[in-house]
Amino acid sequence: MKYGTFEYSKGNLKIGTDTIIFNMGSATNCPSKLAGLCDINCYAMKAENMYPLCMPYRDRQEAYWLSHSADEIAMDLCGALHRHRRTVRFVRINESGDLHSSECLTKLIKIAKIVRDMFPKVVMYTYTHRSDIVNSKTADRLKSHKVSKNLVINCSNFQRKGLNTFQAIPDIRVHSMAQISKVKDKILNFGVDFACMGDCSVCGYCKKSHGKKIGVPLH
Repeated sequence: MKYGTFEYSKGNLKIGTDTIIFNMGSATNCPSKLAGLCDINCYAMKAENMYPLCMPYRDRQEAYWLSHSADEIAMDLCGALHRHRRTVRFVRINESGDLHSSECLTKLIKIAKIVRDMFPKVVMYTYTHRSDIVNSKTADRLKSHKVSKNLVINCSNFQRKGLNTFQAIPDIRVHSMAQISKVKDKILNFGVDFACMGDCSVCGYCKKSHGKKIGVPLH
């Protein structure tokens, strides 16, 4: 049985307005949290605690993701990209939640291939704590499907050869994203290649497949 329709949002203050956002699920029911793979305070959880409509919205997205095929999701996503074709260049997968299974990764790769064929300039990107699913062969899988530039996987707090690493640095803490610029040099001293400045609308480190490490302080 299939549940729900395709629901998405377009941009926010951090990401900017050139990005469609779609979630596989909520922060409350995040597979990484349930598997014990994520041990940091979840930023996505704040919205679910603050806004009554947020959790039901993400639950509907999860039901849709799990009950629809890659082809169906890709067609719905391409429909959204066509509607916003003049303003959207990126698709952010999961500002909350994570991959449920290895089948979810396979589905995501297939969706990216279909999107690439129809919108070759659109980049899909995501972050994942699923070190148990994203393995040493994942980068090769992306290349074999010719989506390595169109689907960027940022490994959160773990490393895989050929994939980006998004590394939280617990020794550096800031109270707001605006303070990150003041600690840029400290971030780089932890052996990362790039320092996250907290404004995705003017930065492309997470949206390009470079296989390097991006450092970010806890905030």
